[in-house]
Amino acid sequence: MPNSKNVQPCNGVCKSPNRNQVSRFSLFKRRWCFLLLAALTCFALLLTSLPTQAAFPAPVVNVKTNYYTVQGNSPQQLRQQLNQLGSISRTGRRFDGTTQWRVRWKYGYSNRPNQCQLTNAQITLNVVITMPRWQTPTNAQTQLRQRWQRYIRALQLHENGHRDNGVAAARELTSSLRQLGQRRFSSCTAMTQQFKQTSDRIISYYSQRDKDYDRVTQHGRTQGAVFP
Repeated sequence: MPNSKNVQPCNGVCKSPNRNQVSRFSLFKRRWCFLLLAALTCFALLLTSLPTQAAFPAPVVNVKTNYYTVQGNSPQQLRQQLNQLGSISRTGRRFDGTTQWRVRWKYGYSNRPNQCQLTNAQITLNVVITMPRWQTPTNAQTQLRQRWQRYIRALQLHENGHRDNGVAAARELTSSLRQLGQRRFSSCTAMTQQFKQTSDRIISYYSQRDKDYDRVTQHGRTQGAVFP
């Protein structure tokens, strides 16, 4: 009975593969696959350990504007109302307009034996701007209306500068926390302390910038926020 195995015809001399060559090739292939697998595993672990944009997103910024009403039909009457009803700052002084901003945060961390790492953080900035609103009489003079509008635009410009300081503080804090997320700490107490030092430093810096801003602009006077 003929052999049922398929046999490839040989033209000339047929050589069987060298077993040593096959063995070396198989060993090389296994080693290469092992190294590739190890490299991919390390890369995956590195990606999972590094903070991502999703874990440290851009800060949430909430801006609210409150208004107090002033009445009058002359520059003197309006100035008297501003002095009486103006917003009170944190220092206890009364101003025509004020801006107060506050940074809040939530964060998470992984706690392992002798290792703690910041894994995510969300920064929220709340800004409250207080501005005057003139209850304009129907018989108010055009010149007085125009003067008031120029003043309000200048006052809004000044208060927006304070708002921008708050936004800058929130953004810098987010960026710093992303970098903090790349570090490993020996304990979560050490991580929390570093978190507090970072946030205190940034908020203190931009609070001082607010003070310097008021000093340089004379609380908006150099920007035109003067009435009458």
